[in-house]
Amino acid sequence: MRDDNLNGDNPLVLGGASQYGWVRSTDPGSWILFNACNNGGPQLVQTMDGKVVLSNGFSFLTRWTVRAGSTAGSYTLADYQNQSCMTDNGPGNAITMVACTPGNTAQEWRLQ
Repeated sequence: MRDDNLNGDNPLVLGGASQYGWVRSTDPGSWILFNACNNGGPQLVQTMDGKVVLSNGFSFLTRWTVRAGSTAGSYTLADYQNQSCMTDNGPGNAITMVACTPGNTAQEWRLQ
């Protein structure tokens, strides 16, 4: 995250504050959700303008599609329609949602 806090609208930045970690869960509709710190923490959300931030409240854009990436052990995190993928824009830059491109390593993430 850009700042060392769990406030809503805090954007994700590559190389930013990461000490909280993410908890992956599945909602009753079988969608993947990610919460900062614990299951009650703020959810990872995509905004309508292509940003990836912590949720500041209700949003249906908290639902993620997780698929295997092109390199062993990697995954893509796409929107619920599997059209836009979470994309690395380099250290210190905000993570964004752009059109999914198979084999684009900037859209591949490691989940542990």
